[in-house]
Amino acid sequence: IVPTLIVLKMDMAILTLGLFPGGLVFGLLTVSCAMAVLLAASNNEARVSEWPTFDPEAWFEQLIVVGSAAFIVAVPCWLLCTLILGPHLLSAALTMFCIFLLFPFVLLSMLDMGSVFSPFSSELARSVTKCEEAWGGFYFSSAVLFIGTFLIFLMGSGLSNEACAIVSIIAAVTATFVYFGMIGRLAYAIGQAINAPPRTDEVERTKREPME
Repeated sequence: IVPTLIVLKMDMAILTLGLFPGGLVFGLLTVSCAMAVLLAASNNEARVSEWPTFDPEAWFEQLIVVGSAAFIVAVPCWLLCTLILGPHLLSAALTMFCIFLLFPFVLLSMLDMGSVFSPFSSELARSVTKCEEAWGGFYFSSAVLFIGTFLIFLMGSGLSNEACAIVSIIAAVTATFVYFGMIGRLAYAIGQAINAPPRTDEVERTKREPME
């Protein structure tokens, strides 16, 4: 926030251009820390034990995972919508909806399989029907989060440049951390459901099936 406010106050074009590489570094750090939040939440930890703030190599590793998941979801949808609808606003809206719908599944699949080349996990696919409440709660909460963040951006656009910058940065980072934390809680809920012992009725049914 402080460098951004200084640049806005000085109002120099060359310094304004410097915000782009600075924003890129800040974005890398934000995504890396958000992944740390995700991993901590998926292990049911109350707090992040170690922030990757001083390990730039880890920033890029995390960005590759997140970027690959977003790329796999967004690009095919965008190409298909553009082919059918043309460069229309509806194409962008449908692409954003696909990211909202499929990004968590693809990201968790990559983390589960341990590879960016494995965007589908059979265990995770089974959890969609086995953990309906966890998935439904996640999508409802993330929708509320995105709508709330959009409204904050909308209100911030009516403020001064400095106030808008402060509100936008805080809202973006907070929303990113909360969203990745929700994905981590979803992963924890899925893990609990998958690793839970079978219910008594399931055990009895399994015993009867060979006899039948």
